[in-house]
Amino acid sequence: MKKLGILPYLKKRDILNDPEADPQRLKKLGDTYISLDLLHDALDFYEKAKDLSGVETIFEKALEEGDFFLVKQTTKILGKTLSSEEWLKLAKNAEEKGKFFFALEAYREAGAQDEVGRLGVTTAALLQESSQQTLDTPDGGA
Repeated sequence: MKKLGILPYLKKRDILNDPEADPQRLKKLGDTYISLDLLHDALDFYEKAKDLSGVETIFEKALEEGDFFLVKQTTKILGKTLSSEEWLKLAKNAEEKGKFFFALEAYREAGAQDEVGRLGVTTAALLQESSQQTLDTPDGGA
């Protein structure tokens, strides 16, 4: 099922690679994608449009969602450096949402070694459990 407002991949690529793309159109496309909660796609349009307020909106959403990689990408675009408190907030949000690997990386960035150790044990156990489940299936997980 096709979502309204989503461009076909090749059309999106062409727009993003057009050196004369209209910044207002790019911003509008970013707004459309953000309304659909397609943050990575929205970021592509906001970055191309040089719309820092749109990038900031995505940063805030990514922080709340615990999306480590999207936070890293937006901070790079914004030239922003996160404080330890912000990294901890990201880590806690990620952990609450079950994004343990994102949380682990955010705790590392915050310098919270106790949390890194604790979560490292948790993620190792999850990986072990996941590999056991795969091995326990009749078709080997395929």
